[in-house]
Amino acid sequence: VKNKNKISVCFVNVNVNLHTHLERKNLGIEYLASVLNSRGYTADCLYCDKLALMSKLETLISENDIKVIGFSCMQDNVYVIQNSIKYLKSKYPHIVFIVGGAQAVALGKEFIHDSGVDYIMVGESENYITELMDFIIYHKGNIEEINNICYLNTKGEFVRNPQGKLICQLDNLPFPNYVLKNDDSLTYAGIITGRGCPFKCAFCYQGAKEKTVRYRSLDNVFEEISLLIKNNKNVKMIQFYDDTFTLDANRVREFCNRMKKIYEEFGIRWICEIHCQTVYDKPELLKLMVEAGLNEAQIGIESGDNTILKKLNKTITSDMIIQTVENCKKAGIYMLEGNIMLGAAGETKEQLEANFDFAEQLIIAGKGMIQIYPVLLWPFPNTPITLNPSKYGVKIIEEQCEYTVNCISNCVSESESVTRQEFVEYYYQLRDRISEVYSKVACTLNAQEAGKHWFNGSFTFVEQWGRSLSAIKYMNTFFIAKGKNNVDLSDDNVYPVRTFDIHSYKDNMLYLRESDLLIETFDSRILEICNGKNNVKEIAERLGADIKTIHERLFALEDKMLVYGSAI
Repeated sequence: VKNKNKISVCFVNVNVNLHTHLERKNLGIEYLASVLNSRGYTADCLYCDKLALMSKLETLISENDIKVIGFSCMQDNVYVIQNSIKYLKSKYPHIVFIVGGAQAVALGKEFIHDSGVDYIMVGESENYITELMDFIIYHKGNIEEINNICYLNTKGEFVRNPQGKLICQLDNLPFPNYVLKNDDSLTYAGIITGRGCPFKCAFCYQGAKEKTVRYRSLDNVFEEISLLIKNNKNVKMIQFYDDTFTLDANRVREFCNRMKKIYEEFGIRWICEIHCQTVYDKPELLKLMVEAGLNEAQIGIESGDNTILKKLNKTITSDMIIQTVENCKKAGIYMLEGNIMLGAAGETKEQLEANFDFAEQLIIAGKGMIQIYPVLLWPFPNTPITLNPSKYGVKIIEEQCEYTVNCISNCVSESESVTRQEFVEYYYQLRDRISEVYSKVACTLNAQEAGKHWFNGSFTFVEQWGRSLSAIKYMNTFFIAKGKNNVDLSDDNVYPVRTFDIHSYKDNMLYLRESDLLIETFDSRILEICNGKNNVKEIAERLGADIKTIHERLFALEDKMLVYGSAI
């Protein structure tokens, strides 16, 4: 944090999942910091993982006049925050600690007692954070009159003050704090263009919050984007965190018409969430989004069984999901991410097994671009499933909730017909099935589709396609060769080289075991002598074929990544 000896309020984002990206901005704390800075305070945000938290915070405290530290609470970091506050409170009793964030609503008297935290903030708090700071630092006002906070009163009683009104005029909020800074190291930014979600998915903590959808004006959004680009000249990706970005198709069209100009001028791509119900029948909208720079999208899937989807209040069908995936593929989206959830709706074994074939349908429909992940139900606060699990045929195993390190990565539920251990087994079976399908479908990709996943001399291991493609040796050979010596096979004097060596035969045709690929007889004859010893003209002469035909077959084989051209 740069403002040495000036920071009075520090908001902290603690990352406990060490594989995730620290550079992703927490817009909740960034907005709070910006509000306070606009009101005369000096506030900033600290991002760090749990292993570096204490050393960074203690350095920060030693170098600045810190009066308040606020932690952003998510399900996975509750205990890290609790233990951190307990330690810091004993060492720095003059500092006031607050906790807020998406799941702070679940915290109560027990958390205050165990951690020593002074205040818990719940809900949208930009309108109330200044009142709280005025009370803490300048002893102004009455704590009983500040909305959206919980605390212990002088009698030790837990008090939850009333919830304030939602912020309807979002344009009145200052831009997030990080947008106002110059930071050439920033490459990944986050923006929210609206708040609230009208859908009622039974498992979703976002859907359990504000139902009223409120939008910023697009003028306000693009003013922020322009400032972001001006202050952070190396930004290459913007993630729009709206829960329902595609809810209003006309608004999306207007957004894309304006975003396309930014994409064309600065090369900035973007990510958003899409809802099947809003786009499955609008392929032209998805195409417009891609033309405006849409790179990745996140989609709610959850199940391939329509009974389960209905039980989860998803308002979509499996056919709508498949249609959406196909439309995203045709539109040219680079990556589409979605989850299949287990243990959320009292599934039977038959319903769980239906996910195996459904996952395969999704991967085939989204060949080369869709990323499917199996996840497990987590009882987020105030969701319909958490409030009434028996209605959904779910039993929450509290002991397993206590044992969990990362939510949605541990099974904490069971149904009437499926035990927790069986859910775990189905999870691993589904994960293995998905990996098998990726490996099978990866072998059918053409060079252009596979090439999208090749970066800096290797297939990226971040994506499931990259992991599958990296296991196919001849594809690695192809892209390495193309990167070092990209020679056009249309030249008669080029020496074609096949990308594989060990092979066998079936019915007099070449057979590649690693991809289960059988190559037609004439193409097999061509590949046999594509060993770098013969140029294109010599191959045609040896096979007694006209050179035009050889060129056509070489281009087709190159598209399958089976051959490349060498100048010598």
